[in-house]
Amino acid sequence: MATLANDVRQSELLDRLVLDFDTTEIVGRVEKLWLDILSHQVKGLTCSSGILNREKHSFFWHKVVTVGHDSVLVKTEDREEVEPESIDNVVGLKVWTDKGNKAGQLVDYCIDTTTGNVTAYLFSSNGWRGIAGGIYTLDPEGVITVGDKRIIVAEDSVQNARQYEEGLTQKIQYAKQFVREDIVKSRSDLDLAVRNTKKAAKRLQTKTHHTTEAAKEKLSDAIKQLQHKTKVSSTERDFAESEAKNEPESDSTKITDERSLFDTNLELDREETAGS
Repeated sequence: MATLANDVRQSELLDRLVLDFDTTEIVGRVEKLWLDILSHQVKGLTCSSGILNREKHSFFWHKVVTVGHDSVLVKTEDREEVEPESIDNVVGLKVWTDKGNKAGQLVDYCIDTTTGNVTAYLFSSNGWRGIAGGIYTLDPEGVITVGDKRIIVAEDSVQNARQYEEGLTQKIQYAKQFVREDIVKSRSDLDLAVRNTKKAAKRLQTKTHHTTEAAKEKLSDAIKQLQHKTKVSSTERDFAESEAKNEPESDSTKITDERSLFDTNLELDREETAGS
């Protein structure tokens, strides 16, 4: 697309704030530009202010100090309040070539802010001769005649026109391409996320399996240890009982048995004596 350094579009200047360079006071807002299409130059501007914009102030272009993004600074001293007799409004004119072909419609023009010279007219293409929809620049030297409704230009100037701004069709195509690329990227990101999720799930499953197996092994070892301790305890108990059975009678037991035998014999003697 064409880039026009130090230029500003006519449509961008309209309604822009106008300030007095010396006093910094507000003069008004740009209402219109004085275009002389024969010389392809803006001669000055008119700004308006007050209730319903009834107050008008006019300045020749050499009174313009600078054109900024937010305002136009002007010198108000010794200003001329008279507008040129003829102000050409070319916006909206149909563009035809000297070969009798309709190329489009003028929609704007660009101005060199330092001189007021028109650097390019802008026209919207109607798709003629393969030129895609959009805004294109038209060299001022290509203008041949200008009427109230149409402007005739050299056909070469239209065929060699540079694109200034993309048209709606191109923007839609770019938007479609962006959506397609975004869908492809989104699918790729989704596939990657799914793969990562599967890998993570597999790693978790493997870790869980290892943890379960380790827990089983620990439980098995604990059961074996418990069974071993139980078996040892049972063996010791059986051994103790066996030892107790095989142990000799104690003295106290012998004394008890002897006393019992003595008592029995004594009882027998008593019975014999009583019988005799």
